[in-house]
Amino acid sequence: MDHYTEESLADAVRQERKRQKLTQDEAAARLVESERYDRITKQAISQAENYRPGDGMTGLRVALYEVLTGRGLEGPVWYDAEGEGA
Repeated sequence: MDHYTEESLADAVRQERKRQKLTQDEAAARLVESERYDRITKQAISQAENYRPGDGMTGLRVALYEVLTGRGLEGPVWYDAEGEGA
């Protein structure tokens, strides 16, 4: 079971998006398609990928991770029971 801090989760999200060769716009579109969000901007994706303490982006990071990887996370210390976390 792998674990993530908020900062390493931001890195994992960015790495997964790049691994899939998705733009930030395309990642945003995937979130909307998943029906987790009605609308999301590439700027929000950028914020989620670039951790700053207290930035309030943890929920978006979790949603991005789950949508892009197809694996669920459990918190508040984010564990990927199936994957290859930080």
